[in-house]
Amino acid sequence: MAIHGKDGVLLIEDSAGTKRNLSGEVVSVNLPFEAPEEETTGFGDTWQDHVVGVKGGNLSFEGNWTETAGSGTHVVLWNILGTTSVFDWAPAGSSSGHWHYSGSFLVTGYNPTATVRGKAGFTCGGPTKGTVTAASLT
Repeated sequence: MAIHGKDGVLLIEDSAGTKRNLSGEVVSVNLPFEAPEEETTGFGDTWQDHVVGVKGGNLSFEGNWTETAGSGTHVVLWNILGTTSVFDWAPAGSSSGHWHYSGSFLVTGYNPTATVRGKAGFTCGGPTKGTVTAASLT
């Protein structure tokens, strides 16, 4: 059965080490993983051979610009740009039995956006750093 993403939860650690729940302002989260292969075929082999390389991921998310002192999206994200931050993302919500992903990411991009006919927003993201765990919430 499909699960709607409207109940997703994203926590991001701010510059003081406090996990901030940005879920009310975040509208999209992507966390693709990869385990790239390396070819190990040698001279004289008649078939290609490969080994799996090192796993990695890239967290990216976008949402609404808010300026609330201490917890607004701009305040949190601006102050962690260029640092490593902890994340916890539960795509289907934080209820027992749902899966969540947690780990650290290097915040390499933060892009405030606005249009004449639309809302102010942002995009943010960067590569995961170290192990990312996936577990069912209890």
